[in-house]
Amino acid sequence: MNTPLQKKFLTEKEVFAIYGLGIPWLRKARLTGGGPVFSKIGRNVRYSVEAIEAFLKAGESRSTSDYARRG
Repeated sequence: MNTPLQKKFLTEKEVFAIYGLGIPWLRKARLTGGGPVFSKIGRNVRYSVEAIEAFLKAGESRSTSDYARRG
């Protein structure tokens, strides 16, 4: 059931609960790069659903040799 107002930004706890990306990994990726795009709203870090799904989509491979060619 779709509601008129669907949540578009997630906390790191919600990202972990829904997508399985660990909180320590998310925090490290914010410092070093290479993780999903995030937004800062005051002191709060938020991830858009679209950014998380784009990040996961970009990491898809059909085989381990596909992954090796990207690196």
